[in-house]
Amino acid sequence: MLTAKALEYLKLGTGGSYSLARDAIAHRLWDTRSFASTAQSYTYFSQPIASPWLAGSSKSLNETNMNNTASLPNGQTFLCNRIAVAVISPAQFQCGIQSPVDQIISQAAKTILENSVFEIILAGRSFDFQAHGRQFLSMPLSAIGQLTATGANFAGDYSRLGDYIASGWIKLDPTPIFIDQLVSFQVNQRLDNPVPALKVTLDAASYAMSSYNATMMVILDGFLTRAK
Repeated sequence: MLTAKALEYLKLGTGGSYSLARDAIAHRLWDTRSFASTAQSYTYFSQPIASPWLAGSSKSLNETNMNNTASLPNGQTFLCNRIAVAVISPAQFQCGIQSPVDQIISQAAKTILENSVFEIILAGRSFDFQAHGRQFLSMPLSAIGQLTATGANFAGDYSRLGDYIASGWIKLDPTPIFIDQLVSFQVNQRLDNPVPALKVTLDAASYAMSSYNATMMVILDGFLTRAK
């Protein structure tokens, strides 16, 4: 049987090289991907700060806040409550009106999300979270004009096809994901379509994102503890 003193030593040892005192912080982990001329899947959090990035540059804090490859440093844990996907584009507004470039990127990103599956994976597991990219988007709430008899196109005002209202977040409640220190994790974006004609459209969307240096970011929102 362990003595009281031995139990005390074991408790002190749980902090490793750090004390038992910890910071508790509302926090987010994020990482960003670029696109190629053809649609390709991607593993987020696999390229930390200083990894190769666009135009011969390196990833900075703007693209990711991970210093380790696919793991938290010793002394940190993270409880993930929500996941979001965001599009980062070189915004080109003229007098408050969305430019053609923004419209192209918006449509390309929508096409990519509608052909994506996102998974949060901890080492040794098949997945801990799985969602289709379409779930990050909402349905249009309104539209001007109406379908023709053939359904081929809109008859009426082409200037506005609908409003989308969505936060871009999916809650993990009631099953948040706990990421322990030094445990490998990743977020996979499986991007493909088995229909050849739709694969051509998907490749065109990826090419559009690449042409304008538009990127896509995954954000994990939750609760960080950090040893002092």
